[in-house]
Amino acid sequence: MSVAISQRTLSSQMLGIVEEFIAAGGSVPVNPRAVAKYAIDSGKWDRKRATAITLCAQDIARALREDYFIDDRGRMVRARHSIREVKEVAGKKVQQTFWDHHRTMSHAFAERSFQQRRQQIVGDCKQLKLDVDSYN
Repeated sequence: MSVAISQRTLSSQMLGIVEEFIAAGGSVPVNPRAVAKYAIDSGKWDRKRATAITLCAQDIARALREDYFIDDRGRMVRARHSIREVKEVAGKKVQQTFWDHHRTMSHAFAERSFQQRRQQIVGDCKQLKLDVDSYN
């Protein structure tokens, strides 16, 4: 099973829980923490070891993403940068994210990281335009 398919399945499951939360009288707009409490309390979501590792990895990634320092010119800059790669693990293709420090990363790593972030920004802007145009 590819990462995209398993992520889509997980997203579909999570969206189903959101719909059940609303149908059960949950407030709209939804607060993800309220939905999570509902999902856990109703037994619709259980934290297994793999899930715990995923959640811990997300917390670590968030900390890496939020790590800043003041450079020699007094600018607050991100200390750590990431790249996404698809690698073969146990015969399956999986997307993985790798982080490196601003001061020690290779030039090739930096180029790739900045390029991927620019592409993400462009994608976000395109999606925002579609969303606004559709709403209007």
